[in-house]
Amino acid sequence: MSVAEFEAKMPVSEYVERFVDVDKFLEKCKECPMYDRKWSCPSFDFDPLDFWKKYRTIRLVARKINIDKHSEEDPQDIFYSARKRLLYKIKAMESLSPRSVTLAAGSCDYCGRDNCARARGERCTYPDKCQYSLEALGGDVELTAKELFGLDMQWDLNGELPDYYVIVGALLTID
Repeated sequence: MSVAEFEAKMPVSEYVERFVDVDKFLEKCKECPMYDRKWSCPSFDFDPLDFWKKYRTIRLVARKINIDKHSEEDPQDIFYSARKRLLYKIKAMESLSPRSVTLAAGSCDYCGRDNCARARGERCTYPDKCQYSLEALGGDVELTAKELFGLDMQWDLNGELPDYYVIVGALLTID
């Protein structure tokens, strides 16, 4: 397995104009089993476009994880491990930038993949640690990866592993 990392920075207003379609991705989110089951996933009690407007700059970080199809490692373990390392990197960037916020690659797993308090009808246990994703806020990650990093997303199809995975997270800042 090898990993390549890419970064891009732009005004949030430009990112929203080029890559955000809240209505389109809300419909896709409704098809997901996490819809209304994680605090980081829709439905929200706020307008995602208002959320974007609080920030001026987005710093996107993408990782391309090449899959060794002959490896004995579980590809899902590779994917989740890479996702967690990307989250740690962006959280470290967040710690250096006051009033910034991390957007995770995928839904928040702080409490564990299937242990969010929302699924039990409870308030978020760690609201200061919960992370939204680009997708949850209407971001088109596939288009982002293609246009900003030249990466085509690949998916597991009919039990066949892709050649690589692409994950994208971001840091939103007020500066």
